[in-house]
Amino acid sequence: GLLSKGPVILLHLLPAALLGHFWVDRSRLKGWVCWYGGSVSALVLGAMIGLAWALPAGQAGGAEYQHAIFWGQTAERVVDSFAHKQPVWWYLLWLPVWLLPWTLWPPLWRGARWVAGDRGQRFLLCWSIPVLFILSLVSGKQIKYLLPIFPALALLGAVWLADARNTWRPSRQWLAVVALLLSTVPFVFLLFNTITGKAPWVADVQPVWGLAFVAAAAIWWRWRPVDPYGAVRSVALASAVWIVLVHVSILRIAAPAYDLSSISNRIAELQAAGHTVGHVHKYHGQFHFLGRLRQPLEQVAITDVMSWARANPEGYLVLYYSDWPGAPHDGAELVQDYRGERADLALWSAAKLLAAR
Repeated sequence: GLLSKGPVILLHLLPAALLGHFWVDRSRLKGWVCWYGGSVSALVLGAMIGLAWALPAGQAGGAEYQHAIFWGQTAERVVDSFAHKQPVWWYLLWLPVWLLPWTLWPPLWRGARWVAGDRGQRFLLCWSIPVLFILSLVSGKQIKYLLPIFPALALLGAVWLADARNTWRPSRQWLAVVALLLSTVPFVFLLFNTITGKAPWVADVQPVWGLAFVAAAAIWWRWRPVDPYGAVRSVALASAVWIVLVHVSILRIAAPAYDLSSISNRIAELQAAGHTVGHVHKYHGQFHFLGRLRQPLEQVAITDVMSWARANPEGYLVLYYSDWPGAPHDGAELVQDYRGERADLALWSAAKLLAAR
């Protein structure tokens, strides 16, 4: 956790360790000193492993990089986030959405119960509730920050369903059917060209794929699980089928507008040949991993583009037409759709850009 995301992993681990008094079976302990001492030892050992990478990396990266990994990506996000800033209640609003379809499944809520002596439930609550509370107080929020507590929520749902066998009655899988049928709505709009202007790739999505969702809904309409375990498998499989259908019908069409492989590889070739490459506006590192780049991209303000081009006539510039509407279009080295804009991302030779202007 430290190596992948930094100290935020402690928010997911320390609450359960510190609240061990509420869920640990004392008969299996040698004592609380041993429990908390072991927790501290594990924390120190984990920190040493993380610092064995972070300290040499910080020394090699310089002052700005040190600030980013030791302070900017942790403390600044906690107090006043420079990115993903959201209100305190944001997770409470979106967590039920990201737990779909389970949050709308009646059998799960009918089985919800609290057993006072159940240490398993206590552990799951000590694992999840403090994390949700603490992360809600943190300024920067993204739903993926909660992913480490999803297993706890899944296990809690399993506890609630465990005793439902005796009262279970076979019924049609309404939740899966409704979800699959609702997924056909965007394809209906595509028939009337009412959403094709939202992004350039939308016009290439075939409305006929909506029939695949209808066919899947028909299959689930016929499925009547005889026990809650079969129902869980049914809902889970419906979710997987939904994801696959979305990928083959929509995401494979949208993918080129988000694929930066071609321009990243071209930048790598240019840098290997000794050319300086600049980036108009702030650069977020989106080309470095794909292109395995080993040199930085110079950040260039729009007002300084032409002066940079004159100072680097052998160089190249990455620019976005949505940020710079007045930029020329003919003569670019490479142009591609980017996110919601057609032909928005471009790679220009500095010399050709000067000539075009």
